[in-house]
Amino acid sequence: MENIRDFLTFLKDRGELATVEAEVSSELEITEITERTIRSKGPALLFKNVSPFHSFPASVYGPRPCGLDR
Repeated sequence: MENIRDFLTFLKDRGELATVEAEVSSELEITEITERTIRSKGPALLFKNVSPFHSFPASVYGPRPCGLDR
């Protein structure tokens, strides 16, 4: 893998990436959603509509090393 896009594609192909399409705040909502996902040992997250950004990957190095455990 050469870049973050390759890594996100790798995770998506393995079913280890969830995409969040809803608009979320970069100040509070991303933190809360990511913490809940990590606590439940959920997948890596890709936020597609982050105010004021465009997209934002999160928890790709969460409680388990996504994509690297198999």
